[in-house]
Amino acid sequence: MGKGHLLSAAVFLVLGIFAVGCSSSTTKSSSDTNTIVSLCNTSGNSCTAVTPVPGTPVIYAGTYGCGLSTSTNNGGTFQNFTTACGLGSNYIYGVTVLGSSIYAATGGGLSVSTNSGASWTNYTTANGLGDNYIYNAYASAGTLYASTNSGLSTSTDPISGSPPFTNYSFNASVGEAYVDPPDIYVATAGGLAIAALPVSSSTTWNTITGNGLGGSQVYCVFVQ
Repeated sequence: MGKGHLLSAAVFLVLGIFAVGCSSSTTKSSSDTNTIVSLCNTSGNSCTAVTPVPGTPVIYAGTYGCGLSTSTNNGGTFQNFTTACGLGSNYIYGVTVLGSSIYAATGGGLSVSTNSGASWTNYTTANGLGDNYIYNAYASAGTLYASTNSGLSTSTDPISGSPPFTNYSFNASVGEAYVDPPDIYVATAGGLAIAALPVSSSTTWNTITGNGLGGSQVYCVFVQ
C-alpha cells in the first residue's frame, strides 16, 4: 500500500470575476503573464476548481456561483457555462475529463457533457448518486468516482443507463477519492478510508482517524 500525502484543509484559488452566460467569453491580457483571469460578473466569487487537460491548451475552471468556464487557448479566452446551459448548479466544486466527456461536480448534481459543453445532462439522487451536493469528480481506469455529501458514488457507464451510479456510504461526507492501484483512498469527514480495488458492496474499508493524522475531517488526498 503506497504512502498517502494528506491535506486536512481545502485549497481554493480565488479569482476576480467578470463575464457570464452560455456563450460569453473574456480575454486575458497577453502582455502580463501574471494577470488573474476574470471569469464571471458577480463581485466576490471565487474559482473553486482548475483542471488543465495534459498535452492540450484546454483548461476548465469551476467558479463559486458563476458556472463552469472553459478555455481552449491556455486561458487566453474563456467560454462560460451556467444552469442556462443545463448545469445542475452554478456552484462548481470539481471538474474531471474521462475520454471525450466532461464531468462537473456541482451543488445540484453531477453534470455531464459529451460535446465540449454545448449541452449538459445532470444526474442526481434519482440516478443513484448519494446526494445532489457533489464535492468532486474523479476518473480512473474507466470508472468515475463522485464524492458526495452522503458517500462515494461510482459508475463504469456514467452517461447511459438508469440508475448509472452505485453509492457507498461512510456515514460522513466524502471530499475526494484517489486511486493508486491496487488501492483506493477516500477522504471523508470521518477519517481517511482505504480499501483494495475494485469497490463493491462487500468491500472492507480501513478508516484511519489516528496514527498521527492531523484531524479526522479529511477533505483531500493524494498518493505518491
